[in-house]
Amino acid sequence: MEQKDNVTVDLGHQNQKKFYKELETQIRTAKKEKLFLKNTVIQDNNITIEIEGDELSGFDKLELLLSQKNGDILWTETIDFNQVVSGTITVDLNKFVKTFFKSQYSKWSVDILGLKKKESFLFSMKKESKDKEVDLRNKSESLIGYFGDGEFEKVCWCMYGYYNRYNTLLFDVNYKFKSYTQFVQGEVRKVTISGGRIKINAELEDCGMKPIGMIGRRRLTKAVDLNGIKFNCKVKQKDTVTYITGELDLSEFEFTSDYIDIFLLVEKDGFVYDLFLNTKNKRINKKFQKLFRPIHYKIDEENILFPYTTVSSNLAFDCRKIAPYDKFAFRLKERIARVIFRILKKKMEQKNIMLVYEKYCEAAQENGFYFFQYCMENGMEKYMKKEIYFVIDYNSSQYENVKQYGNRVLNYLSIKHMVYLQGAKLLVSSETKSHSYVRRSNATSIRRRLDNTPSVFLQHGVIAFKQLPFMIKSNRNSRTNLFITSSFIEKGIILDKFEYDENEVAVTGLARWDLIEDKSDTCREILLMPTWRRDLEEVSDEEFQESEYFLQYMHLLNSERLYTILEQNNLHLNFYIHPQLRRFIGKFSSTHPNIHLIPFGEEPLNELIMRCSLMITDYSSAIWDVYYQGKPALFYQFDFNEYNYSQGSYFDLETELFGDVSYKQEDLLARIEEMITREFKEKEEYAKLREEYLPYIDHNNRKRTCDAILKAGL
Repeated sequence: MEQKDNVTVDLGHQNQKKFYKELETQIRTAKKEKLFLKNTVIQDNNITIEIEGDELSGFDKLELLLSQKNGDILWTETIDFNQVVSGTITVDLNKFVKTFFKSQYSKWSVDILGLKKKESFLFSMKKESKDKEVDLRNKSESLIGYFGDGEFEKVCWCMYGYYNRYNTLLFDVNYKFKSYTQFVQGEVRKVTISGGRIKINAELEDCGMKPIGMIGRRRLTKAVDLNGIKFNCKVKQKDTVTYITGELDLSEFEFTSDYIDIFLLVEKDGFVYDLFLNTKNKRINKKFQKLFRPIHYKIDEENILFPYTTVSSNLAFDCRKIAPYDKFAFRLKERIARVIFRILKKKMEQKNIMLVYEKYCEAAQENGFYFFQYCMENGMEKYMKKEIYFVIDYNSSQYENVKQYGNRVLNYLSIKHMVYLQGAKLLVSSETKSHSYVRRSNATSIRRRLDNTPSVFLQHGVIAFKQLPFMIKSNRNSRTNLFITSSFIEKGIILDKFEYDENEVAVTGLARWDLIEDKSDTCREILLMPTWRRDLEEVSDEEFQESEYFLQYMHLLNSERLYTILEQNNLHLNFYIHPQLRRFIGKFSSTHPNIHLIPFGEEPLNELIMRCSLMITDYSSAIWDVYYQGKPALFYQFDFNEYNYSQGSYFDLETELFGDVSYKQEDLLARIEEMITREFKEKEEYAKLREEYLPYIDHNNRKRTCDAILKAGL
């Protein structure tokens, strides 16, 4: 272990940090190759891989790598060349399982790194097939095995292998019961909510498992019901089908804003497992979207609960605050918009509509706005042969930013917006498609049309300091047709980690950078902008105020030493919290007049970034905007270990940052004083990285983005 400013850093596999650093460098520069497999078997606590051809011959060294899908290497083993000659490579799972228990990761890719003189080659495992383009999404071949030794055996672990849509071999390691859910599911026949009770009718074909009950499990607030929400159940067997009826008295239900997944409880070999309940039945989904009397339950005057179908076509309930779009008037307006679109469909398709929007369709200050502005003011509608519109709530304070563009601005959730959304040929945004319409509605029918609408993802910033596994291409909620990036390093991350193809990722630079300019000469400001934490999004006010995140920043904002620094140097500090945590800004406080707590939307973030002489963050991608301007950056990472474990970074946070890092408040304050002494001049060692990190600083990012869209045929 290495001690660093009171932060413990795990050195990894067999405590060999140098080994892993060299390995990461070799992988980053490796030539990508494919290794086709004849057969793969999990048996007797071993993975056995039979390889085809002589691709692994002639290497000085071969390393088998087991890594999490985000790229973190957690286990390696040197391959015996005798195995290569025989064409069969065997790996002992008992060694691996101990690493797994330590790391707690469950999804793994298996690769082989070949070293030959000064060159390195990274082989991904592919399924042997005469037709290399065969699509396995609907008929994936799975390999399954169980293993364990000593103390681990009692918890029944399972590893199953599968070939993804690209014919690449991947592994999932998890509790034994989770393996069953990959192959067996119950089916929902009916869902009703009446008299304060939920009633679910389901069935299960004979599969060697005995249904014994039904249970709901909260996703975000699991601590409320550690053992799940139990339904009263009746089970009836008829021929080869078991019929299950589950009922829940909602008067006994404890409300939390959350999603609740519903499972069948089944028994097999003395163990109890969870099975998802499938809702692929179209009749069920139509009932969820009824115009009159949709299935829902008002918990009280402010909260509602209703069933819905997940992305994986399973039954779940959404429990949240009541919104305007829960009312009959909204559902009726949506039906009217559908009728209008059907009448005007042919005319709408001729318009070649492109819709641009930002977060929740409330903002006009990000890459979406600057891209739209460029299109309107530089004749891009004619150049791209599209009608281009911006979607925003007219009640938003930022509507004024786009008001001048008249009928090219659509009022969010107006009938016109609904009609044009159905007719759109392309969505362009720094957000996912879900932000273009209501996100958590119990009766919307338009939202599902978005799945088939092509999109361009402009991004908020640079993907570097925060791992985003949900952005992987296979995730239907976040996938896009064109992924905009700022550098070839970032493009490599998208290709390697998110599984996009070369022609689906463009290096253009961010749209907003075309207008960014350093305004710090007339201001003396420091911007403090921490990013969000996944585990704080759904907590109560009390829980947030007990978190290390809140306590650390409150301590900093009320530091006497910070007060002195600001006063003596006539400086102001702006504290801007991430939008994901914006509801907590009122919990922070500071008594010093030179410290300003700025709520989301009160001041444009880009203005704060342009005015500041120095920016301080933990892991926020907004720091790249400051780096783009050649201004200094400082990183304050008091929770380095926890963040690396729970969130992770694609960049090495110890060696690849472009600013000094502090792990303790006193060190941060000392570095602020150093920057003041340097008159906020960036250190040369960080300036030298700019050419590699940001290849385009020429104010042509938006033009390149338009060209990339046309090149992609969108």
